[in-house]
Amino acid sequence: MIVSKAKDRDGDLKMTNLPDWSGLNALADAFRVNGALTSLDISNNRMGDDGVKLICEALKQNSSLKVLDLNASYTRGGEIGPQGAQYLVDMLSVNGGLTSIKMSGNDLTDSGGDMTGIKELAAALGVNGALTQLDLSHNQLCGIDADGKGQYNAEGITAIADAMRMRVNGGLTVANLLGNQLDAESAKMLAEVAKQKGISLCGIQRDQTTADFSLYEPPDAILLASDLSQAVVTGVLTSLDLEGTLCGLDSHGRGTYTAEGITAIAEALIVNGVLTGINVRDGDIAGDGATQLSAAVLGNIKIEMFNKIPIKEMRADSFTELDLKGKGFGVVGGMVVAGLIPVMGGLTSIDLSGNNWLCGIWTDGFGDQQGTYTAEGIIAIADALRVNGGLTVTNLLGNQLDAESAKMLAEVAKLKDISLCGIQRDQTTADFSSYGLLPP
Repeated sequence: MIVSKAKDRDGDLKMTNLPDWSGLNALADAFRVNGALTSLDISNNRMGDDGVKLICEALKQNSSLKVLDLNASYTRGGEIGPQGAQYLVDMLSVNGGLTSIKMSGNDLTDSGGDMTGIKELAAALGVNGALTQLDLSHNQLCGIDADGKGQYNAEGITAIADAMRMRVNGGLTVANLLGNQLDAESAKMLAEVAKQKGISLCGIQRDQTTADFSLYEPPDAILLASDLSQAVVTGVLTSLDLEGTLCGLDSHGRGTYTAEGITAIAEALIVNGVLTGINVRDGDIAGDGATQLSAAVLGNIKIEMFNKIPIKEMRADSFTELDLKGKGFGVVGGMVVAGLIPVMGGLTSIDLSGNNWLCGIWTDGFGDQQGTYTAEGIIAIADALRVNGGLTVTNLLGNQLDAESAKMLAEVAKLKDISLCGIQRDQTTADFSSYGLLPP
Protein backbone atom coordinates (compact mmCIF):
# COMPACT_ATOMS: atom_id res chain seq x y z
CA MET A 1 0.00 0.00 0.00
CA ILE A 2 2.82 2.40 0.87
CA VAL A 3 4.53 1.65 -2.45
CA SER A 4 1.29 2.24 -4.35
CA LYS A 5 0.88 5.53 -2.52
CA ALA A 6 4.40 6.56 -3.47
CA LYS A 7 3.69 5.77 -7.14
CA ASP A 8 0.37 7.54 -7.43
CA ARG A 9 0.42 10.40 -4.93
CA ASP A 10 0.48 13.88 -6.43
CA GLY A 11 2.09 16.86 -4.70
CA ASP A 12 3.23 16.12 -1.15
CA LEU A 13 4.14 12.72 0.25
CA LYS A 14 4.98 12.15 3.92
CA MET A 15 6.26 8.83 5.27
CA THR A 16 7.91 9.41 8.64
CA ASN A 17 8.76 7.21 11.64
CA LEU A 18 8.21 3.99 9.74
CA PRO A 19 8.87 0.80 11.74
CA ASP A 20 11.45 -0.42 9.24
CA TRP A 21 12.78 0.12 5.74
CA SER A 22 12.31 -3.42 4.46
CA GLY A 23 10.50 -2.10 1.38
CA LEU A 24 12.99 0.64 0.61
CA ASN A 25 14.00 -0.77 -2.79
CA ALA A 26 10.39 -0.85 -3.94
CA LEU A 27 9.80 2.67 -2.59
CA ALA A 28 12.84 3.97 -4.42
CA ASP A 29 11.53 2.46 -7.66
CA ALA A 30 8.20 4.20 -7.03
CA PHE A 31 9.91 7.57 -6.62
CA ARG A 32 11.54 7.10 -10.03
CA VAL A 33 8.25 6.83 -11.88
CA ASN A 34 6.19 9.39 -9.94
CA GLY A 35 6.39 12.48 -12.12
CA ALA A 36 3.90 14.51 -10.08
CA LEU A 37 5.66 14.36 -6.71
CA THR A 38 6.86 17.80 -5.60
CA SER A 39 7.54 17.30 -1.87
CA LEU A 40 8.90 14.20 -0.15
CA ASP A 41 9.15 13.90 3.65
CA ILE A 42 10.93 10.71 4.74
CA SER A 43 12.35 12.10 7.96
CA ASN A 44 13.03 10.16 11.18
CA ASN A 45 13.29 6.80 9.45
CA ARG A 46 16.74 5.49 10.44
CA MET A 47 17.80 5.15 6.81
CA GLY A 48 21.52 5.63 7.30
CA ASP A 49 23.88 5.93 4.34
CA ASP A 50 22.61 2.81 2.56
CA GLY A 51 19.03 4.05 2.65
CA VAL A 52 19.85 7.52 1.41
CA LYS A 53 21.87 5.95 -1.43
CA LEU A 54 18.77 4.19 -2.75
CA ILE A 55 16.66 7.33 -2.43
CA CYS A 56 19.22 9.54 -4.16
CA GLU A 57 19.70 7.08 -7.01
CA ALA A 58 15.95 7.11 -7.59
CA LEU A 59 15.68 10.90 -7.40
CA LYS A 60 18.30 11.36 -10.09
CA GLN A 61 15.49 10.47 -12.48
CA ASN A 62 12.78 12.58 -10.83
CA SER A 63 12.88 16.17 -12.02
CA SER A 64 9.55 17.21 -10.46
CA LEU A 65 10.63 17.01 -6.81
CA LYS A 66 11.24 20.39 -5.18
CA VAL A 67 11.40 19.65 -1.43
CA LEU A 68 13.27 16.75 0.21
CA ASP A 69 13.11 16.20 3.97
CA LEU A 70 15.80 13.88 5.36
CA ASN A 71 15.75 15.20 8.92
CA ALA A 72 16.76 12.59 11.50
CA SER A 73 15.60 11.91 15.03
CA TYR A 74 18.18 12.51 17.74
CA THR A 75 17.11 9.40 19.61
CA ARG A 76 16.29 6.81 16.97
CA GLY A 77 19.73 6.39 15.36
CA GLY A 78 20.36 5.67 11.68
CA GLU A 79 21.67 9.16 10.91
CA ILE A 80 23.09 10.06 7.52
CA GLY A 81 26.89 10.26 7.62
CA PRO A 82 29.70 11.48 5.32
CA GLN A 83 29.04 8.81 2.69
CA GLY A 84 25.37 9.70 2.64
CA ALA A 85 26.30 13.33 2.05
CA GLN A 86 28.33 12.17 -0.96
CA TYR A 87 25.30 10.33 -2.37
CA LEU A 88 23.31 13.53 -2.01
CA VAL A 89 26.02 15.47 -3.86
CA ASP A 90 25.93 12.97 -6.72
CA MET A 91 22.17 13.34 -6.96
CA LEU A 92 22.36 17.14 -6.97
CA SER A 93 24.81 17.04 -9.85
CA VAL A 94 22.11 15.66 -12.16
CA ASN A 95 18.87 16.78 -10.48
CA GLY A 96 18.51 20.51 -10.96
CA GLY A 97 14.95 20.81 -9.68
CA LEU A 98 15.36 20.61 -5.89
CA THR A 99 14.85 23.93 -4.13
CA SER A 100 14.83 22.79 -0.48
CA ILE A 101 16.76 20.09 1.39
CA LYS A 102 16.38 19.38 5.11
CA MET A 103 19.04 17.29 6.85
CA SER A 104 18.80 18.39 10.48
CA GLY A 105 19.87 15.97 13.21
CA ASN A 106 22.17 13.80 11.11
CA ASP A 107 25.92 13.27 11.52
CA LEU A 108 27.39 14.43 8.25
CA THR A 109 30.96 14.53 9.59
CA ASP A 110 30.93 11.25 11.56
CA SER A 111 31.38 13.26 14.77
CA GLY A 112 34.16 15.27 13.17
CA GLY A 113 36.13 12.24 11.98
CA ASP A 114 35.43 12.71 8.26
CA MET A 115 34.90 16.13 6.68
CA THR A 116 34.86 14.83 3.11
CA GLY A 117 31.09 14.64 2.70
CA ILE A 118 30.28 18.08 4.09
CA LYS A 119 33.09 19.70 2.08
CA GLU A 120 31.82 18.13 -1.14
CA LEU A 121 28.27 19.16 -0.26
CA ALA A 122 29.51 22.72 0.21
CA ALA A 123 31.22 22.58 -3.20
CA ALA A 124 27.94 21.43 -4.76
CA LEU A 125 26.15 24.40 -3.18
CA GLY A 126 28.54 26.70 -4.95
CA VAL A 127 27.40 25.57 -8.38
CA ASN A 128 23.75 24.63 -7.79
CA GLY A 129 21.60 27.59 -8.75
CA ALA A 130 18.19 26.10 -7.93
CA LEU A 131 18.57 25.40 -4.21
CA THR A 132 17.04 28.18 -2.11
CA GLN A 133 16.82 26.50 1.32
CA LEU A 134 19.18 24.16 3.16
CA ASP A 135 18.89 22.89 6.75
CA LEU A 136 22.11 21.46 8.20
CA SER A 137 21.34 22.21 11.83
CA HIS A 138 22.44 19.85 14.63
CA ASN A 139 24.96 17.94 12.52
CA GLN A 140 28.21 18.24 14.52
CA LEU A 141 29.62 20.06 11.51
CA CYS A 142 32.66 21.10 13.53
CA GLY A 143 33.24 17.80 15.33
CA ILE A 144 31.82 18.80 18.72
CA ASP A 145 28.73 17.10 20.11
CA ALA A 146 25.96 18.62 22.22
CA ASP A 147 27.88 17.79 25.41
CA GLY A 148 30.95 19.66 24.20
CA LYS A 149 32.94 16.49 23.53
CA GLY A 150 35.17 16.07 20.49
CA GLN A 151 37.89 17.96 18.68
CA TYR A 152 37.05 21.19 16.90
CA ASN A 153 37.53 21.22 13.14
CA ALA A 154 36.42 24.23 11.08
CA GLU A 155 37.10 22.74 7.64
CA GLY A 156 33.48 21.89 6.88
CA ILE A 157 31.94 25.13 8.11
CA THR A 158 34.63 27.13 6.32
CA ALA A 159 33.79 25.31 3.09
CA ILE A 160 30.12 26.22 3.55
CA ALA A 161 31.01 29.88 4.12
CA ASP A 162 33.18 29.86 1.00
CA ALA A 163 30.35 28.37 -1.06
CA MET A 164 27.99 31.12 0.13
CA ARG A 165 30.61 33.74 -0.64
CA MET A 166 31.07 32.48 -4.21
CA ARG A 167 27.49 33.49 -4.96
CA VAL A 168 27.36 31.21 -8.01
CA ASN A 169 24.45 29.76 -6.12
CA GLY A 170 22.44 32.94 -6.41
CA GLY A 171 19.25 31.36 -5.18
CA LEU A 172 20.18 30.35 -1.62
CA THR A 173 18.26 32.59 0.78
CA VAL A 174 17.62 30.40 3.83
CA ALA A 175 20.16 28.19 5.59
CA ASN A 176 19.97 26.72 9.07
CA LEU A 177 23.32 26.11 10.74
CA LEU A 178 22.20 26.28 14.38
CA GLY A 179 23.18 23.66 16.94
CA ASN A 180 26.54 22.78 15.38
CA GLN A 181 28.65 23.87 18.37
CA LEU A 182 30.49 26.52 16.36
CA ASP A 183 33.16 28.63 17.97
CA ALA A 184 32.79 32.42 17.92
CA GLU A 185 35.28 32.83 15.07
CA SER A 186 33.36 30.49 12.77
CA ALA A 187 30.04 32.11 13.70
CA LYS A 188 31.39 35.56 12.91
CA MET A 189 32.78 34.32 9.59
CA LEU A 190 29.37 32.99 8.59
CA ALA A 191 27.62 36.14 9.77
CA GLU A 192 29.90 38.31 7.65
CA VAL A 193 29.14 36.31 4.52
CA ALA A 194 25.41 36.11 5.24
CA LYS A 195 25.10 39.87 5.63
CA GLN A 196 26.81 40.38 2.29
CA LYS A 197 24.56 37.89 0.51
CA GLY A 198 21.24 38.39 2.30
CA ILE A 199 21.07 34.83 3.65
CA SER A 200 19.37 33.64 6.82
CA LEU A 201 21.63 31.42 8.94
CA CYS A 202 18.86 30.31 11.32
CA GLY A 203 16.22 28.99 8.96
CA ILE A 204 14.02 32.09 9.20
CA GLN A 205 11.55 32.28 6.32
CA ARG A 206 10.93 35.56 4.54
CA ASP A 207 7.26 35.60 5.63
CA GLN A 208 7.86 34.38 9.21
CA THR A 209 6.36 36.57 11.96
CA THR A 210 7.32 34.61 15.13
CA ALA A 211 10.36 32.53 16.08
CA ASP A 212 11.49 30.46 19.06
CA PHE A 213 15.26 30.10 19.50
CA SER A 214 15.31 29.32 23.21
CA LEU A 215 18.09 27.20 24.71
CA TYR A 216 20.78 27.97 22.14
CA GLU A 217 24.45 28.76 22.71
CA PRO A 218 26.42 32.04 22.29
CA PRO A 219 27.75 31.29 18.77
CA ASP A 220 24.19 30.52 17.67
CA ALA A 221 23.21 33.95 19.01
CA ILE A 222 25.82 35.46 16.70
CA LEU A 223 24.15 33.72 13.74
CA LEU A 224 20.75 34.97 14.89
CA ALA A 225 22.08 38.50 15.29
CA SER A 226 23.10 38.37 11.64
CA ASP A 227 19.53 37.48 10.68
CA LEU A 228 18.01 40.17 12.90
CA SER A 229 20.24 42.86 11.42
CA GLN A 230 19.01 42.16 7.87
CA ALA A 231 15.65 43.61 6.89
CA VAL A 232 15.57 41.34 3.83
CA VAL A 233 15.76 38.28 6.13
CA THR A 234 13.57 39.27 9.09
CA GLY A 235 11.51 42.07 7.59
CA VAL A 236 8.21 40.78 9.03
CA LEU A 237 9.46 39.02 12.18
CA THR A 238 7.72 40.70 15.11
CA SER A 239 8.02 38.21 18.01
CA LEU A 240 11.18 36.45 19.20
CA ASP A 241 11.84 34.03 22.08
CA LEU A 242 15.50 33.68 23.12
CA GLU A 243 15.04 32.37 26.64
CA GLY A 244 17.85 30.01 27.61
CA THR A 245 21.61 29.71 27.62
CA LEU A 246 22.77 32.60 25.44
CA CYS A 247 25.70 33.27 27.73
CA GLY A 248 27.11 29.75 27.81
CA LEU A 249 26.01 28.66 31.30
CA ASP A 250 23.42 25.99 32.01
CA SER A 251 20.72 26.09 34.70
CA HIS A 252 23.28 25.03 37.32
CA GLY A 253 25.83 27.67 36.35
CA ARG A 254 28.06 25.18 34.59
CA GLY A 255 29.97 26.18 31.47
CA THR A 256 32.00 29.21 30.42
CA TYR A 257 30.43 32.65 30.55
CA THR A 258 30.71 34.85 27.48
CA ALA A 259 28.81 37.99 26.49
CA GLU A 260 29.66 37.73 22.77
CA GLY A 261 26.32 36.27 21.75
CA ILE A 262 24.09 38.60 23.74
CA THR A 263 26.21 41.60 22.71
CA ALA A 264 25.70 40.63 19.07
CA ILE A 265 21.93 40.44 19.68
CA ALA A 266 22.02 43.89 21.30
CA GLU A 267 23.80 45.36 18.29
CA ALA A 268 21.24 43.80 15.96
CA LEU A 269 18.33 45.23 17.97
CA ILE A 270 19.70 48.73 17.47
CA VAL A 271 19.10 48.48 13.72
CA ASN A 272 16.05 46.18 13.73
CA GLY A 273 12.92 48.18 13.06
CA VAL A 274 10.29 45.44 13.09
CA LEU A 275 10.44 43.40 16.32
CA THR A 276 7.81 44.32 18.87
CA GLY A 277 8.09 41.46 21.36
CA ILE A 278 11.28 39.86 22.72
CA ASN A 279 11.93 37.36 25.48
CA VAL A 280 15.54 36.86 26.62
CA ARG A 281 14.81 35.91 30.20
CA ASP A 282 18.05 34.33 31.33
CA GLY A 283 19.66 34.67 34.74
CA ASP A 284 23.13 34.59 33.24
CA ILE A 285 22.95 37.91 31.38
CA ALA A 286 24.90 40.45 33.40
CA GLY A 287 27.77 42.88 33.11
CA ASP A 288 28.47 44.48 29.74
CA GLY A 289 25.99 42.16 28.02
CA ALA A 290 23.12 43.32 30.23
CA THR A 291 24.13 46.96 29.88
CA GLN A 292 24.27 46.80 26.09
CA LEU A 293 21.07 44.80 25.73
CA SER A 294 19.03 47.05 28.02
CA ALA A 295 20.33 50.14 26.21
CA ALA A 296 19.39 48.61 22.84
CA VAL A 297 15.87 47.75 24.05
CA LEU A 298 15.31 51.19 25.55
CA GLY A 299 16.64 52.84 22.41
CA ASN A 300 14.37 50.90 20.03
CA ILE A 301 10.93 52.52 20.10
CA LYS A 302 9.39 49.67 18.09
CA ILE A 303 9.75 47.22 20.97
CA GLU A 304 6.49 46.97 22.92
CA MET A 305 7.10 43.96 25.19
CA PHE A 306 10.42 42.79 26.63
CA ASN A 307 10.75 39.90 29.11
CA LYS A 308 7.03 40.31 29.92
CA ILE A 309 7.56 44.00 30.68
CA PRO A 310 4.91 46.20 28.95
CA ILE A 311 7.33 48.75 27.54
CA LYS A 312 4.89 50.45 25.19
CA GLU A 313 2.44 51.32 27.95
CA MET A 314 5.24 52.31 30.31
CA ARG A 315 6.65 54.73 27.75
CA ALA A 316 3.19 56.24 27.39
CA ASP A 317 2.91 56.69 31.18
CA SER A 318 -0.27 54.60 31.16
CA PHE A 319 0.03 53.14 34.65
CA THR A 320 -0.65 54.45 38.11
CA GLU A 321 -0.10 50.95 39.51
CA LEU A 322 2.10 48.36 37.78
CA ASP A 323 2.27 44.68 38.72
CA LEU A 324 5.47 42.94 37.55
CA LYS A 325 5.48 40.36 40.31
CA GLY A 326 7.13 37.07 39.43
CA LYS A 327 7.91 37.93 35.81
CA GLY A 328 11.46 36.59 36.11
CA PHE A 329 12.79 39.36 33.89
CA GLY A 330 16.37 39.15 35.15
CA VAL A 331 19.14 41.70 35.56
CA VAL A 332 18.62 43.16 32.10
CA GLY A 333 14.87 43.45 32.76
CA GLY A 334 15.61 45.32 35.96
CA MET A 335 17.73 47.75 33.98
CA VAL A 336 14.94 48.27 31.45
CA VAL A 337 12.35 48.88 34.19
CA ALA A 338 14.77 51.30 35.85
CA GLY A 339 15.21 53.15 32.57
CA LEU A 340 11.46 53.69 32.26
CA ILE A 341 10.50 54.56 35.86
CA PRO A 342 11.79 58.16 35.56
CA VAL A 343 9.44 58.88 32.61
CA MET A 344 6.36 57.48 34.36
CA GLY A 345 5.17 60.55 36.21
CA GLY A 346 1.79 59.04 37.00
CA LEU A 347 3.14 55.87 38.60
CA THR A 348 2.46 55.63 42.32
CA SER A 349 2.90 51.88 42.95
CA ILE A 350 5.04 49.15 41.40
CA ASP A 351 5.37 45.50 42.44
CA LEU A 352 8.74 43.93 41.51
CA SER A 353 8.62 41.14 44.08
CA GLY A 354 9.51 37.52 43.46
CA ASN A 355 11.58 38.15 40.34
CA ASN A 356 14.03 35.31 40.04
CA TRP A 357 17.29 36.46 38.47
CA LEU A 358 16.85 40.17 39.27
CA CYS A 359 20.13 39.86 41.16
CA GLY A 360 21.41 36.85 39.19
CA ILE A 361 20.11 34.36 41.77
CA TRP A 362 17.21 31.98 41.38
CA THR A 363 15.70 29.09 43.28
CA ASP A 364 15.60 25.71 41.53
CA GLY A 365 12.95 23.01 41.86
CA PHE A 366 14.68 21.60 44.94
CA GLY A 367 14.61 24.92 46.78
CA ASP A 368 18.33 25.51 46.30
CA GLN A 369 19.71 28.82 45.14
CA GLN A 370 21.64 28.90 41.88
CA GLY A 371 23.59 31.58 40.03
CA THR A 372 26.06 34.32 40.85
CA TYR A 373 24.99 37.45 42.71
CA THR A 374 25.15 40.75 40.84
CA ALA A 375 23.72 44.07 42.04
CA GLU A 376 23.58 45.84 38.66
CA GLY A 377 19.84 45.54 38.18
CA ILE A 378 18.88 46.47 41.72
CA ILE A 379 21.30 49.43 41.73
CA ALA A 380 19.65 50.72 38.54
CA ILE A 381 16.24 50.42 40.20
CA ALA A 382 17.47 52.26 43.31
CA ASP A 383 18.83 55.07 41.12
CA ALA A 384 15.45 55.30 39.33
CA LEU A 385 13.60 55.55 42.65
CA ARG A 386 15.79 58.50 43.58
CA VAL A 387 14.50 60.57 40.64
CA ASN A 388 10.84 59.49 40.41
CA GLY A 389 8.70 61.93 42.35
CA GLY A 390 5.37 60.10 42.35
CA LEU A 391 6.14 56.61 43.63
CA THR A 392 5.04 55.89 47.16
CA VAL A 393 4.77 52.08 47.15
CA THR A 394 7.16 49.48 45.78
CA ASN A 395 7.51 45.80 46.58
CA LEU A 396 10.99 44.31 46.26
CA LEU A 397 10.57 41.31 48.53
CA GLY A 398 11.65 37.83 47.43
CA ASN A 399 14.48 38.92 45.15
CA GLN A 400 17.39 37.21 46.96
CA LEU A 401 19.04 40.56 47.81
CA ASP A 402 22.26 40.67 49.77
CA ALA A 403 22.57 42.89 52.84
CA GLU A 404 24.41 45.66 51.00
CA SER A 405 21.70 45.96 48.33
CA ALA A 406 18.94 45.89 50.93
CA LYS A 407 20.59 48.68 52.95
CA MET A 408 21.06 50.75 49.78
CA LEU A 409 17.36 50.45 48.96
CA ALA A 410 16.40 51.25 52.55
CA GLU A 411 18.45 54.44 52.43
CA VAL A 412 16.73 55.59 49.23
CA ALA A 413 13.30 54.66 50.54
CA LYS A 414 13.76 56.68 53.71
CA LEU A 415 14.82 59.72 51.70
CA LYS A 416 11.84 59.43 49.33
CA ASP A 417 9.22 58.09 51.78
CA ILE A 418 8.67 54.94 49.71
CA SER A 419 7.49 51.58 50.99
CA LEU A 420 9.73 48.72 49.85
CA CYS A 421 7.34 45.96 50.93
CA GLY A 422 4.11 46.93 49.19
CA ILE A 423 2.51 48.52 52.27
CA GLN A 424 -0.21 50.98 51.30
CA ARG A 425 -0.63 54.33 53.04
CA ASP A 426 -4.06 53.39 54.43
CA GLN A 427 -3.14 49.78 55.31
CA THR A 428 -3.86 48.79 58.93
CA THR A 429 -2.67 45.14 58.92
CA ALA A 430 -0.02 43.21 57.01
CA ASP A 431 0.84 39.52 56.64
CA PHE A 432 4.27 38.59 55.31
CA SER A 433 4.28 35.03 56.62
CA SER A 434 4.09 33.49 53.16
CA TYR A 435 7.36 35.14 52.14
CA GLY A 436 9.38 33.17 54.68
CA LEU A 437 11.29 36.37 55.39
CA LEU A 438 15.02 35.99 55.91
CA PRO A 439 17.82 38.53 56.22
CA PRO A 440 18.27 40.89 54.52
